[in-house]
Amino acid sequence: MATTWKRLQEAFIQDHRSLARGYRELIELLNQRDFVAASHAASRLDTVAGPHIEFEEKYLYPRAAQSRGDAQLSRLFHEHREILAVLNQILSAATGSSPDDSTVQDWITQLQQASDHAAAAATLIGELQSLPDSEQLRYLDGLTRLRDQGSRWSELECRYEGKT
Repeated sequence: MATTWKRLQEAFIQDHRSLARGYRELIELLNQRDFVAASHAASRLDTVAGPHIEFEEKYLYPRAAQSRGDAQLSRLFHEHREILAVLNQILSAATGSSPDDSTVQDWITQLQQASDHAAAAATLIGELQSLPDSEQLRYLDGLTRLRDQGSRWSELECRYEGKT
């Protein structure tokens, strides 16, 4: 049987892999200028990302701020808002006029940065490794519960009250 830590780590990393795949898919579709398919992919990513983003913002980031500081926490929340703004713009592109090349290139750049964010944020899970098993189980239960609830990223409220 896997330890609580291993299960939590695997769930977290699995989520990050799903996010990275979603960002890559969006970049591919935007490069092809297939805005309808990109909108559908953005909608799927909004759904897949929601529980994980909520877990990070509600559980992980506040914990990580204890050792990494408020400036780091502010930056992570800011990056989430920027990524979500791009997803929302892509979602609207399917119903409106085609975006210009500069806009599409900006989206692609932001999505590449989002992929970098996902890779870097995956290291934050290490903040929980030294916690007692009971605390790790609380975090795992939180992630599992949020996955079961299935909130879309676009439905979440920013939980950070600091300056960003």
